[in-house]
Amino acid sequence: MKGWIKVHRKIQEWDLYCAEPFNKALAWIDMLLLANHNGKTLVIRGNFIDIKRGEIGWSEDNLAQKWKWSRSKVRRFLNWLETKQQIIQQKSPILSVIKIVNYNQYQENDTTDDTTDDTTDEH
Repeated sequence: MKGWIKVHRKIQEWDLYCAEPFNKALAWIDMLLLANHNGKTLVIRGNFIDIKRGEIGWSEDNLAQKWKWSRSKVRRFLNWLETKQQIIQQKSPILSVIKIVNYNQYQENDTTDDTTDDTTDEH
């Protein structure tokens, strides 16, 4: 299969989205939804931290609460994603920043190319 679907970030507000503990696939999708689509600056304890496109500025504790996991399970999952070269972790005493590797591949706007390819394939 090829192509993609758009999922609005608002899905995270749906009651069923966080009703149960996440599995690893949903946690990965959640990370894609949490990643900034534009850069922004966070102010944490008086420190300005730039979070770029494709980066997540969430702590392991916050992810553990959202996903209903233990902090150690979150850490193991993030370390596993890093070994699979899906993320890069930048840890500091103030905030952990998680960079989604190849974020643009997940968020490209390639509607024209897909439409052309799909039309050609079908006829």
